[in-house]
Amino acid sequence: MADVIDDQQNFTITLLLQGYAVHGTVTGIPSTAYAGDVINAVLAAQNTGGADEMFVKLIDVDTSAVLGENRQTVLAGATANFNISFTMPAKTLNLRALYGHNDNR
Repeated sequence: MADVIDDQQNFTITLLLQGYAVHGTVTGIPSTAYAGDVINAVLAAQNTGGADEMFVKLIDVDTSAVLGENRQTVLAGATANFNISFTMPAKTLNLRALYGHNDNR
């Protein structure tokens, strides 16, 4: 017998980084996926500081592997979506979303 997925759940994680200028949320991450499925995550980052190049990364917590990374310039006070796609490996994933900026001072 094979498992059949009848539903999936997307979730949003609000990340608050005290002392930093970026706040983020994640959507598009299903709670279950088959090995080989392409996962299309959207990580939204709000820049509460000055205009900077910002980055987001999705990390496999168990292996520290970077599953995807995206960078773009985000104006002060603006929110930008960062798209990251990756292929589901043949194991359960524990993910961490990292948000940051390039300090060009």
